[in-house]
Amino acid sequence: MNKMTLESIPLYKGTILAIDDTPDNLHLLTEMLTKQGYKIRIIPNGKLALRSIANSPPDLILLDIVMPDMDGYQVCQQLKASVITQNIPVIFLSGLNETFDKVKAFEVGGVDYITKPFQVQEVLARVENQLRLQRLQQQLAQQNIQLQQEIQERHHAEIALSESEKKYRHLVEASQDLIWSVDRYGCYTFVNPIVQRLYGYSPEEMLGRSFTDFLSPERLKPDVNLFKCLLQGQSVFQYETTHLTKAGEPIQLLLNAIAVVDDQGQVVGVTGTASDITERQKAQEALRLSEIRYRELVEFQKQVLVCRWKPDTTLTFVNQSYCRFFGKSSAQLIGTKYLELLPDSIQDQIRDFVKSLVNHECPETSEHIMISHQGKLHWFKWTDQPILDEQGHILEIQSFGIDITTRKQAEEKLRLSEENLAQAQRIAHIGNWEFDVLTSQIIWSAELFRIFGLEPNQTEPTYQQLLDFIHPDDRSQFEETIKQAIEQGLCYELEFQILPRNRTTVRHLEVRIEPIFDQQYRIIKLFGTALDITQRQKAETALRQSEARERERAHQLQRTLEELKRTQSQLVQTAKMSSLGQMIAGIAHEINNPVSFIFGNITIGRQYFNDLIQLINRYQETYPNPPETLEEIAEAIDLQFVREDWHKLLNSIQEGAERIHQIILSLRNFSRLDEAELKSVDIHQGIESTLFILQHRLKKPGNRQEIQVIKEYGQLPQVTCYANQLNQVFMNILANAIDAIDSHSSPGVIRISTEVAGANRKRPPKNGSQQTDIVKICITDNGIGISEEVQPQIFDPFFTTKPVGSGTGLGLSISYQIIVEKHQGQLCCLSTPGKGTTFMIEIPLKPRSQQPREICLNEMDLAK
Repeated sequence: MNKMTLESIPLYKGTILAIDDTPDNLHLLTEMLTKQGYKIRIIPNGKLALRSIANSPPDLILLDIVMPDMDGYQVCQQLKASVITQNIPVIFLSGLNETFDKVKAFEVGGVDYITKPFQVQEVLARVENQLRLQRLQQQLAQQNIQLQQEIQERHHAEIALSESEKKYRHLVEASQDLIWSVDRYGCYTFVNPIVQRLYGYSPEEMLGRSFTDFLSPERLKPDVNLFKCLLQGQSVFQYETTHLTKAGEPIQLLLNAIAVVDDQGQVVGVTGTASDITERQKAQEALRLSEIRYRELVEFQKQVLVCRWKPDTTLTFVNQSYCRFFGKSSAQLIGTKYLELLPDSIQDQIRDFVKSLVNHECPETSEHIMISHQGKLHWFKWTDQPILDEQGHILEIQSFGIDITTRKQAEEKLRLSEENLAQAQRIAHIGNWEFDVLTSQIIWSAELFRIFGLEPNQTEPTYQQLLDFIHPDDRSQFEETIKQAIEQGLCYELEFQILPRNRTTVRHLEVRIEPIFDQQYRIIKLFGTALDITQRQKAETALRQSEARERERAHQLQRTLEELKRTQSQLVQTAKMSSLGQMIAGIAHEINNPVSFIFGNITIGRQYFNDLIQLINRYQETYPNPPETLEEIAEAIDLQFVREDWHKLLNSIQEGAERIHQIILSLRNFSRLDEAELKSVDIHQGIESTLFILQHRLKKPGNRQEIQVIKEYGQLPQVTCYANQLNQVFMNILANAIDAIDSHSSPGVIRISTEVAGANRKRPPKNGSQQTDIVKICITDNGIGISEEVQPQIFDPFFTTKPVGSGTGLGLSISYQIIVEKHQGQLCCLSTPGKGTTFMIEIPLKPRSQQPREICLNEMDLAK
């Protein structure tokens, strides 16, 4: 019998049908397979393909899965359901790469599965392989036909052989092992009746069929090679193979076979026995898988130490975690004593535990410390399982250790925390309690027992007994509070008196009650604390009495100090402004005289020059050819330039004089020494005068940008006010704004807005005064701003955030007095640190009263 392989089968260039709804794929397959000599047919959908295949079956089908109307799975199912097309091999070509899709493709009858995008060589190789397999099946079918013919030819010889075997048939038929014979072509010539139980075939169904018909695909090649060896006269014993039953289920067989030789020494067949070892193989496979799972469980446990040891603590197995913990290999650990790896301090304890363990069959647990190869202490919880022999004697002990160091540390921290809590409660004289709403059970801490004059080892009192401890005056309040806490689920705090067991002294308790809810938000417990405040109550009573006396003294001192500060700040500011006003008036007076002289002589000088120029012009007309000396002088002084520049010079002098005159007017307007009393003035004129005086600070030296002043003036009527003092307020606020901008890196902007606010304002009038129209002035800067901590103090006398020597702290304090007390108005500040500050001034158009009113600092409308 010649060896037959796929490579030995000549390749048949058959017809291939490609079913795909993607034209590019069809084009590629057509080009690729046509070049290899195949006949290719292409169809874009499944329904057309089924009609085409029924009319003209191809040798091979390339089938896509995802197609409209009918997918590849449905096409393949219909092909395999038809007798005509069921043997045509189907190769799936799909972009689906999930295991589920591949399994389903094979379940519906596919012979191969190629994932898109595919490689050309891969497709060609798989196509060639399937065509060779198909060719091989066809050849095998032909060979079967030939074998059937040969069987017929040898039928008479087999009859003679059968007669000689009759004396053995009874023994063979009663055998529980399969006894079989095949001819030199591998076709069964005899099987005993046990084949019915093993294969599900009757002996008649197997006779005449090749043994290869019953082989599993993976055993085809090795069993065919074995058969060749048997035909050469060899014998085979204890050979394991896999056959398929009639139901298609595999059975494991253990074969013994020898060659059958005729009288001429020629091999005419093979005979042998077969034992069913399927159950044994399953048991062995289950044992193998169990061993794999066991090793996976044991070897790859990173958090669990696993070891096996003999009763004398000699290690016989350790997992990788065990090796890593001790920093040794399994070869170094196996054979050593388990006890030698433990700290000396616990070896006796573990030795006693091992002795007790030997007498038990159930798993035992223990906890003890171990030292890692890094020298660190670890707590482990060990579960020890004895492994017994058939007589119940312990062969080994298997131990599983879990690192519980973190738990032990947490338990120790919890124990220390509980001790510290108890100690803290003793020191603070505070106890805690729980009240179970359902059972009315009360749990007290040790300190709470002491507070009530009881011993901590006593049983907690009942709720009724607790009420007996509470002072009669406070008992109803306590009961009502507990009731509300249970009904409303709210936290409560209350103070009450108790009468301890000795009933001699009354103690005061401060109790906090907090409800505890279950998952349905129902109150199940009340938890609370009780603080003994008896000493605090006594101290507070004495302190309140002392504070009352001191508060009266402090109040008197505060009034005196405030009056002193007010008087001092007023004196300082009055002196300052008086000196400043006198100085400004003196300077203005002194500068005004020379300026008036300049103004008076500019016109005369301009007339004199015009007369001289006229004289020169007449002279040049009369003496057109002056002497050379005069021409040299005229050229030296550049007479023509002098004529042109003299008028420019006089214009510049006049402009400078007017500028000085404007400064004098601004200084006089700002000082207003002649307007110390109430007078109707233009507010805008006072603001402009202040800006004019501060102009040198608005213009920055060097390359720095000057501060931009944006004026948003409203239509204001004349305002009756103390003009001099109001200008002082503008000066203080604008100067502070410039200082704040100087400390900031961004370009400076000061925005000044004015408006008249009606009488229907949201803020009610203070002190019962009648409302009137007010003037609202807002001065906003984008400087560094004022922090929330500083804002409440900015109007206090002598308070300043500037460095020592840079400010007196009186500017805003005096400004507040001028606006609030002098003008019965409002001065408030809104500031955001890093973004800027806004000062808002509100004064009435006409004064509400000639008498200033007392304004407390608490009335200021400050932004928080």
